[in-house]
Amino acid sequence: MKHAFAERTEGLIHIDIKRIENTDFFDFIYRDGGEWKSTPKGNSFGLELIATLTEQLDGQVERSYDNGTKYKFKLRDLK
Repeated sequence: MKHAFAERTEGLIHIDIKRIENTDFFDFIYRDGGEWKSTPKGNSFGLELIATLTEQLDGQVERSYDNGTKYKFKLRDLK
C-alpha cells in the first residue's frame, strides 16, 4: 500500500490463487492499480526479498507494470 498508492488514499488490489492442473504447482497472482516507481539503483531490498523467498519455495516470478503492477508467482505445493 505504501509504495503502490503513495499519493492516493484509495487503491485496488487483486489476488488470485489457482492450482495448475496435473502438476504440483499453483499460480499466485498479485495485481494493483498503483504506479510503479523504480529505485535509483534499479533494485531494492523488497525486490531482493521477493526473489529470495520465491527461490526458497522452488518457484518462479514474473513482474510487469502495464496498468499497475502485476506479480505472477509459480510456486510448488508443499503438501
